[in-house]
Amino acid sequence: MKRLSSSEAVWPAIKKTWDELFDAFQWSKYAKLCSVAVLAEGIVVCYRFSVRNDLTSELSVPDLRTVWDSPYFPLVIWAALSAIILLGFGYYTIVRLRFVLFHLLVFRPREFRAGWELHGKTALRMLFACGLSWLVVFACIGIEATVMAIGGVTLFTARADDGRLDPGVLLLMYLIAFLTGIALLVLVAVVRIILHDFILPHMALDHVGFWGAWSKFRKIFSAEKETFFWYMVLRILLSVIPWAIVATVATAVGYLLIWALSGSATGYDFLLGGTEDFRDYVRSALDVIFVLSGLATGVLLNFVLGGSLAVWTRNFALLFYAGRYSRLGDAMSMSSSSGKLASH
Repeated sequence: MKRLSSSEAVWPAIKKTWDELFDAFQWSKYAKLCSVAVLAEGIVVCYRFSVRNDLTSELSVPDLRTVWDSPYFPLVIWAALSAIILLGFGYYTIVRLRFVLFHLLVFRPREFRAGWELHGKTALRMLFACGLSWLVVFACIGIEATVMAIGGVTLFTARADDGRLDPGVLLLMYLIAFLTGIALLVLVAVVRIILHDFILPHMALDHVGFWGAWSKFRKIFSAEKETFFWYMVLRILLSVIPWAIVATVATAVGYLLIWALSGSATGYDFLLGGTEDFRDYVRSALDVIFVLSGLATGVLLNFVLGGSLAVWTRNFALLFYAGRYSRLGDAMSMSSSSGKLASH
């Protein structure tokens, strides 16, 4: 398969996404692919949405010291352990769906179930690799937080000659915190890109563990370090800019929905003037409709906009790496020429 630079892979990724989602359009295929892509890529489209709040009671914060003596303490422990287990299983499901999305976009099978059944053990290996990687990232965040805490103590103990806080030290602390925060965000993005864009294809196609995949990727990376650097730069930018555009569209749709429903609620409120009890019931019903409509709109926006964006993001990564990883390139060329592949 032709070796593409990061900028050259943008348009082919758009074309490939269009062909997969809209060429010979099938609603069931579109729904399944977008659903898998949204969950696998973790793309969530958000917009502001609010309703009238008539709650006037104040919520008191319980004294946590009384929890230890509570007869419900074992239940709290059981609930916490259950939540941890559910979170772990949920993350494993997301990791496995990433392999399913990879299988769907590379091989274009008719059955979506094939990717799920094929990569169960591989997804478990990737789960442990992701856990180890994020532990390293969290360790870096912890070190940064410790340094900032020590710096904060130093800041409030460092005084100028007149006994006031030194503004130079304060400015330096803000600058260090800002730059360190940016560095950590870049680190998180780079780790995520390496795991999903480069390690995952080797684990899926070569059936190797994390370290085997890392070794194969490192050999490819060492031959084109500058190319991979600019790919990561563009990959981060293309993750932010389209999301901003989609978020703007989602916000516009959200405000349009709020305007329409608020206008309807105001009209009903005017028509029902003088019937206080009945009007309260109608307003409560309208609030419920308002919330349900907002939730339904949010799900639809994530499905339509977020799903398409997620598929395009994954296609962009595949097309860039396919020209450098021959087995991936051969698989994509074969499926592209035939139009479909039953299973891998």
